[in-house]
Amino acid sequence: MNKQKALLMLIVFLAATALSGLLLAQTDDALALEDHMRQVRRKIDEKRNSAIGTILEMTDEQSKLFRPLQKAYGKEIKQIDKKGRDLLRDFSESYDKLNAQSAAEIGKRYFGLKRERLEIQEKYLKQISDEISPVVAVQFVQLERRFDAQLEVERMKYSPLAE
Repeated sequence: MNKQKALLMLIVFLAATALSGLLLAQTDDALALEDHMRQVRRKIDEKRNSAIGTILEMTDEQSKLFRPLQKAYGKEIKQIDKKGRDLLRDFSESYDKLNAQSAAEIGKRYFGLKRERLEIQEKYLKQISDEISPVVAVQFVQLERRFDAQLEVERMKYSPLAE
C-alpha cells in the first residue's frame, strides 16, 4: 500500500469514527442508531449537568456568573456539533465514490472542527478563570472533555470503517 493510499485511509477513518453525529443513511438500522445515540447523548448530558452541579464548588455569586457562561459555551459547542453532523452527512453522500481529493477535504474539515472545539474550550477556560476561578475553569473543561470522550467512544462503537 503506498503512502498516499494509507494517508487517505487514515483520514477517512478519523472522519468516519470521531466526528459528532452519525452517517445519516435512511435505513432502519441507521434510524435506530440515530435514536440510540440521541438516548445516549441525553443520558450523558444528564450526568454532565449533575457532575457540574455537584463537583464545581462555587458560591451563590459565582454560580450566578457561571450559568450564563455555561449556556454560551453550550451554544457554541452545539454549532460545532452541527458542523460535525453536516460533515458526516457529506461523507455519507460521497462514501461510495470517495477519492483522494474528497478524502483530503474531509480530513481538513475534521481537523478544523477539532481546532474550533479546542479554541472554544480555551476561550471559556480563560473567561471562567477571569470571572469566577481558575480552579472552577479547569474543572469545567476537564468534565466537558470527559463527557465528550464518553460520547465519542459510544459513537465509535457503531461508526463504520470506510472501505
